[in-house]
Amino acid sequence: MSSKKRTPQKAYVVISNRNNQVLLVQEKIGGISGLWGLPGGGIEIDEGIREGLRREVQEEIGCDVKLIAELQMSGENRRIFTGEIGSTDIKINASELLDARWCKLEEAKKLPLRGQWVQEAVEKALA
Repeated sequence: MSSKKRTPQKAYVVISNRNNQVLLVQEKIGGISGLWGLPGGGIEIDEGIREGLRREVQEEIGCDVKLIAELQMSGENRRIFTGEIGSTDIKINASELLDARWCKLEEAKKLPLRGQWVQEAVEKALA
């Protein structure tokens, strides 16, 4: 996790694979510990949304992400993109995450999610 100042803006990415699964990450820190969400997080003051999101994904799962499109979502200071990674070799950052896994939509619905917005984003991305 970076120690730079963050904006209130957050960005996340729905990363899917050829098996119609999405990558979910299990948070480790604070009030969201144990909950499942999308890779991403806070954007630093001196970076753009896409740049900050790519940095967050690299920090969390050790992969470079290709951002494809922004999903039209309602939300508070949260932007969500679709994306893909070139490798399925995920290396979670143990200081930020407990786990990461590929899930089909029905599996994701059974997990304790960070919020309804996670399910909505996954549904939109897989539609």
